[in-house]
Amino acid sequence: MNEDLRSALNSGTIIPVHLQLSPTNKCNKVCSFCCFADRDKNLSLSLPELKDIFKRFKDMGTKAVTVSGGGEPLCHPQINELLVELRREEMKVGLMTNGLLLEKLARETSDAINWLRISLSDDMTKDKIDQMDSILEKVVPERPKTNFSFSYVVTKDKNPEIQEQAIAMAQKYNFSNVRFTPDLYCADEIDMSEVPSSALTVIDAKNLAAVRDTDVGKNCYIAYARPFLAADGYVYPCAHNKEARLCHYTEFQSRLKTLQPFNPDCKVCYCNGYNMFLENALSTIGDMEFI
Repeated sequence: MNEDLRSALNSGTIIPVHLQLSPTNKCNKVCSFCCFADRDKNLSLSLPELKDIFKRFKDMGTKAVTVSGGGEPLCHPQINELLVELRREEMKVGLMTNGLLLEKLARETSDAINWLRISLSDDMTKDKIDQMDSILEKVVPERPKTNFSFSYVVTKDKNPEIQEQAIAMAQKYNFSNVRFTPDLYCADEIDMSEVPSSALTVIDAKNLAAVRDTDVGKNCYIAYARPFLAADGYVYPCAHNKEARLCHYTEFQSRLKTLQPFNPDCKVCYCNGYNMFLENALSTIGDMEFI
């Protein structure tokens, strides 16, 4: 556990150690499994807004920012300035992207990105995966300090050829892993045993990052510890329930100070385990070693 968060929990509060940020809803792809398909694709946060966000969250104790969707982060017109600003604020940065616009990244951002995860899927054609190979051939050598990996969504229409090529590319460019996970919306219908095996393959057979729990807890604490800040400027507990809006980012610190109860009307929860842990930690003030 992050030591700053441990200390905060011992004091009966929470700090947002990890901010998930969607700077834009614009995208250059249309994925069949996208959980943001119904978003307003015209929304983007401006650079002044982003600078304000970074300063506010740094003051609240944020140490890391994952830049993701919403849309495709590299569609933001000032993505390079955004990344440079995060480096200036001494944040650790993860970038999740479909990879097709990686050549847009300026060289001065090379030290700003700690890890970079590229999304692939069975939806991809041979032409697109070959295009990705060409892009990586140029981009990876320019970023020796960045930890690259693939996140691959397996759909009901499996594509073994593309899966094999993803593994081959990961080996070619010394990626840390290829994480295969089933389409969130039909995970129970997909047999992951047929995914190709390799030294780099990580099979998330049940999409462990998004376990659906219908026994939804009373209080949502993950919205404070790992908030999702969308391109509309509002904070949500996660990316899956667009109706569960906590507050505007300018109001977040005041909510955080009082830990005002947040009880979104969620039919399923993807963070129930986190919420249970945080609730237990807050009710065991001073005895974190027993959590």
